[in-house]
Amino acid sequence: MAKQISLEEAKRLAILKWVAHVKAGGYNSHLIEELRKLEFHCGFCERWKDQDEMMIPDCQKCEFGQLAGYCSDEHSLYDNWLHSEGDNLSLAKSILNIIKSID
Repeated sequence: MAKQISLEEAKRLAILKWVAHVKAGGYNSHLIEELRKLEFHCGFCERWKDQDEMMIPDCQKCEFGQLAGYCSDEHSLYDNWLHSEGDNLSLAKSILNIIKSID
């Protein structure tokens, strides 16, 4: 059984991802290899995935989801960013700021 990653590591990985999106103007399709290896390219998904089954993470435990709405929920902050047809930079910045606030 693989060991669950720490909150600090999940946060570090998530910050890497969202800094890249912000620097790219809202979306970066060329994430670094470290992030591409992760389930859903997210440190928090990696933290809460079923370590034996490698299945969809337990979103109810996700620290980001508890603050910003669960990514899989319609109209959550992540869902709005994902389906944004306009200014997804401000949404990416909002996501990054929430991640940075997680203790």
